[in-house]
Amino acid sequence: MREALWSAPSILFLLVAVVLPSPLMTVFILPIFAALLADLHADLPPPTQLLLTASAQIADSLRRRYLSFSPCSSVLDCSCASHRCAFS
Repeated sequence: MREALWSAPSILFLLVAVVLPSPLMTVFILPIFAALLADLHADLPPPTQLLLTASAQIADSLRRRYLSFSPCSSVLDCSCASHRCAFS
């Protein structure tokens, strides 16, 4: 019983320690390494190329989804013809 109590928090810690940094590294750190390796004109092995390509696609997808704004995203922007501003 005592071992079961110690194993649950340790499994949770390992899960958080592995799962949380992985997306952060994919989005923020790997693109920096990709730029560095591109500047060095390094020949990369196929698994590394695959990882960097996947990282770039994931980062671009997240950037488009969460950081892009349409021209009518502002409530006070009434210049878009397809958007009816509540203040006009």
